[in-house]
Amino acid sequence: MRLLNQRFLSFRKFLEQQGYPGKIIWVSPEHTICCGRWEWKVFENECVDEKDIKLKYQDADDKKFGVRFCALCVNDETAYCYLYVPTSELDADYKLLTYEKVKLSVPAEMPHASIVRRGFRASWYQLRESMKFREAKEIAFG
Repeated sequence: MRLLNQRFLSFRKFLEQQGYPGKIIWVSPEHTICCGRWEWKVFENECVDEKDIKLKYQDADDKKFGVRFCALCVNDETAYCYLYVPTSELDADYKLLTYEKVKLSVPAEMPHASIVRRGFRASWYQLRESMKFREAKEIAFG
């Protein structure tokens, strides 16, 4: 558990060293809408609990997979991040995530995040995403 907490602190410090906020909100694809290469919408008050991220990390460790802590997008106060865990040994090899390896990742040019509430407007963004940006979202989270 101590090592896990160190990993989280290292990622937070890494974000700050890259010039991004150290406040992290963990997200998954269902909490976000891709609006293009440089813009993401994040649903208000929706996120992955940090306990669940820690469980996911522990599961990867039990399977002897490496992991990648990733920043998806940011706004002035918050970095929206996710934990990538390989789905198989082949996936781990392909992504160079060998056991006990932890990669820290931020995009070369960080996309902007804005908050959106669920409703008509969000539905319009989701429809647009499904037609134009579905593949971009899969790549971003993969």
